[in-house]
Amino acid sequence: MIVLLRQGHAPAAALGVGVLLGLLPKGVIGGLSAVMAPGWVIRRRERTIAENASWRRPIHGLYSQALAIEGPHPWDSSTARQRVRLYGLVRAAVCLLGMGVLVLILPLMDQALR
Repeated sequence: MIVLLRQGHAPAAALGVGVLLGLLPKGVIGGLSAVMAPGWVIRRRERTIAENASWRRPIHGLYSQALAIEGPHPWDSSTARQRVRLYGLVRAAVCLLGMGVLVLILPLMDQALR
């Protein structure tokens, strides 16, 4: 964000784009980790949900059904691994696309906010 401000962009555009450009790489890294190590991602997610009985449980149920992450050892399921890999690939692609769109629309946002 500071770099965008120093380049002369409007403060609101620099704030919005800077925050999103800071968050989207996390999505890329998470997606790539799901592609490369789906078993680890499934184990980590199951452990996190087991430790935290919170408002996320209903969302966890929907996510688990969609990705076939159910049963005593879901990380051993080839169907679950394939679905998690596909999910990771889509997640990384969407985040990379979002980063590209932000870079491309920054000048347009800058003009609209000045």
